[in-house]
Amino acid sequence: AAELPPGADPATDVVLREPAATGDRRLLVRILRALGTPVLSTAPTAVGSPLAYTEMVTSPNTTEDWKRLVIERAATVAPEFRVLLFPFREGEPLPVSTFTGQQLVVSLAGQTDTFDFAPRSATVAGQAVTLSEFTLSRNGGTLLDYRNQIEPAAVRGPADPAPAAIAAPSASATPLSETQVQIAWSASAPPDAAWLVERSPAGAENWTPLAATLPASASSFTDAAAAPSTSYDYRIRHVSPAGMSEYGRASGTTPAGIGDGIPGSWRLLHFGNGLTVIPGTSGPHDDPDGDGQDNEAEFAAGTVPVDAASAFRITAIQRSGHQLTLSFPTVAGKSYRIEAGDTLAAWPDHVESGISGTGGTVSVTITDPAPRRFFRAVVEP
Repeated sequence: AAELPPGADPATDVVLREPAATGDRRLLVRILRALGTPVLSTAPTAVGSPLAYTEMVTSPNTTEDWKRLVIERAATVAPEFRVLLFPFREGEPLPVSTFTGQQLVVSLAGQTDTFDFAPRSATVAGQAVTLSEFTLSRNGGTLLDYRNQIEPAAVRGPADPAPAAIAAPSASATPLSETQVQIAWSASAPPDAAWLVERSPAGAENWTPLAATLPASASSFTDAAAAPSTSYDYRIRHVSPAGMSEYGRASGTTPAGIGDGIPGSWRLLHFGNGLTVIPGTSGPHDDPDGDGQDNEAEFAAGTVPVDAASAFRITAIQRSGHQLTLSFPTVAGKSYRIEAGDTLAAWPDHVESGISGTGGTVSVTITDPAPRRFFRAVVEP
């Protein structure tokens, strides 16, 4: 028998190989759980044993021994098993998976996906069934939440005609900046439907959901995590108890960006154009609100470039003996420091650093016995 690759467990894993003459593609089939028992039996099933197991068989053509996966049909009433399918190429690493309770954790190459399954009872065609819904987080951040999203449709028997295909929505993908692409569609969806939007590198057919399901009333979605100078394929469909539509597809390529240090997303937010500079308005040294701070400074400070009241400046100074209290508005997520110098030409002393922005006014008290000193507040990089 062919040996399992590193990272495979003979108790739970089967690896399918394509013929060497056609390539090196492989498929990992991993039994995660079988009737509550995560470890497979290595002997033919009997009453009370897991419904899935592996066994050795001898090929009638080559007399070689092979391992095969067996799922007992007689035990598939209300089956309680989950199977992980993982395509890979010879020599590539395999995922590490842990299934505890209702949580599956899959780790590979620095990426950790956590599936939290949430069984839910429902009634379909008068029968009580259990739906296995889930949430998916990647490296700690929520990626998908498929709980309570879609109700099951009616049961269709093997002899019943298949439902008519639901036409694909007409879709478009329009770059808004070097990191943003707007996906828009025109088809309507049933009121109880949800939209699914996915992205793939152009031509790769490697699809990643961009968000949790969108409501039936949605007609666009902005992919705000695109990379500059990159081509993407997008696909979208709606899902409802009536069925799933065909995929609507669109493609788009992000530009390289303007390259002056101000991201296109910031320009799009404040000026409505993230692709080009609006002369006299959105250039780095333009000051459209006339507050004395150009767009470059407003971007660094996190202030609004079209609101003169939104500016980064010291708003109050109070002195008591050798103590000086400076007050200035801050932006949450920004960090500030107070610098000092004997002249306005140089600021060698950092008297206070790591001041966290709160979204409101922050006051900092400094003790300095010098009779004459200059102070300024600076946004830390």
